Amino acid sequence: MIEIIGEDIKKIRNLQTMLRKINLNKNILPEVIVDGIFDEQTETAVRNFQKSADLNPNGAVDIITFEKIVEEYSRIK
Repeated sequence: MIEIIGEDIKKIRNLQTMLRKINLNKNILPEVIVDGIFDEQTETAVRNFQKSADLNPNGAVDIITFEKIVEEYSRIK
């Protein structure tokens, strides 16, 4: 397991919070636990979000994916 510290944990928690809120609104993602760990649940949620946004569903959070997540989150916040 890769050790993730400080700022990385905060970034992952922010990502998980956004994915969780998107799912509560659209019910298109698996449930995400906001714990700061980029685990299989988080990766699957990212992959499902990418599919719903017509992005390459690779499970990685690149800049395009992140911007789309932020855009969707901002709409429902």
